Parts: sequence; structure tokens; C-alpha cells
Amino acid sequence: MQRRIVFCADDLGISPGTNAGIRAAARAGLVRETSFCVTGISTEEGARIAKEMAPTLSTGLHLTFTLGKSLTGPLRGLTDGEGNFLPLATVLRACLFKKTESRQVAAEVEAQLARLADLGIQPSHLNGHHHVHCFPGIREAVIRAMDHWKIRWTRLPRERVGTLGRLSPRRILLARFADSFPAPTKDHPHRHLPFVGLSIQDRTDYREVFIRTLDSLPEGDYEWMVHPRVEDDSFARLDHLQGDRGSQSRIELDTLTDPGLISSILRRGIQPASFSAL
Repeated sequence: MQRRIVFCADDLGISPGTNAGIRAAARAGLVRETSFCVTGISTEEGARIAKEMAPTLSTGLHLTFTLGKSLTGPLRGLTDGEGNFLPLATVLRACLFKKTESRQVAAEVEAQLARLADLGIQPSHLNGHHHVHCFPGIREAVIRAMDHWKIRWTRLPRERVGTLGRLSPRRILLARFADSFPAPTKDHPHRHLPFVGLSIQDRTDYREVFIRTLDSLPEGDYEWMVHPRVEDDSFARLDHLQGDRGSQSRIELDTLTDPGLISSILRRGIQPASFSAL
């Protein structure tokens, strides 16, 4: 059974711990795609890692409107008066109730892509921290920016039916946002893969569920979201939603770097891949 999986490690550039975890997972061989957050505090180091690991590791933009500081100044509904991004719940409400300014959002998306280019990285894909790239009021700017920058791949966080894990309001809402993302056309030729990883992240039994999920996947290509990270205090301060999940992140990192497990995955006929290789 032929299965190619893009294990995409999010959060490169956010903090020293995320950089260390992603580097370790990439060196181990499973992770061949990473998403770069240009509003983090360790972007220069993240860029060095991305270049050091290329072309084995491809890098895309991890667009954020919920972490760090806007590159273009204060944004209506999305930042405080100094340009610091507001918490996820506040940003989500602003998007749902049309409290954002489309020109400001578009300028910020372009600025984050330009920052990645300034770091010497041509993005292989675009996704979002907390999946903000699919939020109403943001996804329209994302589609235009993908066309402008000729970015082919994105992520639609609609987890495939039958994936192990708990159904939650978060999964349901994100699936609805994903359903609102327009289908590829000649003018907008973006692509995505069936998505895995949302329902099993941050679990203490991550390794066991990881293996069961692998074995449940039919033949085909997939994107699997992962967050290998070495626990650090700076990440805990930056990400209010995931910053207190150090022990679960360690379990995830240990799973993704276990040589025995990696050998078992390869014996199953599963091919780790990057978007550029598909």
C-alpha cells in the first residue's frame, strides 16, 4: 500500500525550543516540511536551520494573527494599540463579526511573506498559526497572496473522516472554515492534501495514537501536522493556547525522533515527503 505523508512541523522561528525540536525531527528523517512563523523571537536562528536542512527540509509561511507583533502596525480588531496580536478568541470573534479591515489584513499577509523572503526563504506552502489562514476576513487575503507569490500548497484543517481522536467543537468549526475555502481553479491553482494531526496533538498517549492513526490511513498522500518542541519558557509566554503543554510536546518530539519507530514506519511502506517532492 503506497502512502506518502508530509509530516509538517509548525512553529519554526517562534522560540529556541521550537527550533531545537524541529531541527531534531528533521534530522531524524520523518519531518521534511516546516512552517515558519516570522513574528516569533527566534527567526534568525530559524532561518539558519531552514537553510542548513535544505533541500531535505522545505519551508513555508506559518501566517500568524495571534502570536507576536504585527509587522505593519496596529490592525483593527486584531491587535492592541501597539500592534501586539490579541488572543485567539478575540481574533476569531473579530473575523466572524467582520470587525477587521481587509486592506490592513492584506498588507500584513504580504508583509509576513516579504519578511520570509528577506530571510532568504522561498515558501513551499502557506498555512496559519491556529489555522488563521482559513478564518473569514483573512482567507480572502491569503488566496490573493498565494497567487501573487505563486505558492501552490496550503492546508485545509478538515480532518479526514475516520481519523482517530475526539470530535470537538474546534474540529467542527475548523472543518466549516475549510469548507469555505474556494476549490482550486485555473486562476487560483492552490492545492491541499487530506489533513491529519489535529485530533491527536497534545495527548499523553500520543505515541500509541500516532501508530494507530498511521495504520488507519488508506492508500494515498496526506499532510500530517506535528509540533516537535523542546520545552522552553519563551514559548509558554508567546503562545497562550499551547504554552503550558510542555510534557505532551516532549512525548511528540520523542515519537518523531525514535529510530525504531521510524524504521517501522518505513517498513509499512510509508514514504515521508515534502510538498516540493509531490
